Amino acid sequence: SLLLAPVPSDDEDKMWEYYDKICAEKDKKQKKLYEKWLSTQEQWFTRWVREMIRIAKPGSPIILEQISQAYCDNDNDWDGVRQKFWKTFVADKQNGVDPHSLDMEPNKVDEDRYNVFMKKRK
Repeated sequence: SLLLAPVPSDDEDKMWEYYDKICAEKDKKQKKLYEKWLSTQEQWFTRWVREMIRIAKPGSPIILEQISQAYCDNDNDWDGVRQKFWKTFVADKQNGVDPHSLDMEPNKVDEDRYNVFMKKRK
């Protein structure tokens, strides 16, 4: 399920204000909400990349470009995932990736984003 702001969808400023509040608050309830938010993003990225891996030939590169950081780490961009997510992703054997193939680098077009490289297991 998506984590949606409890504001009308046509009021984008209020939606982003709601997300900014989640990032700024340090109480237990807000922290739990933020952890759910991160988990939701990570689940989406997992499904997306697993599909790329599924259709790739064994040993093929899987390249992801211009990945945004998590919103609370960079609120000038759309929501993405933290770079440490990919280390966990490649370590999970059911994802079918060579864990030693992971490489990340800053994106050269947008320095707040990053690129990810990994290989499907042979």
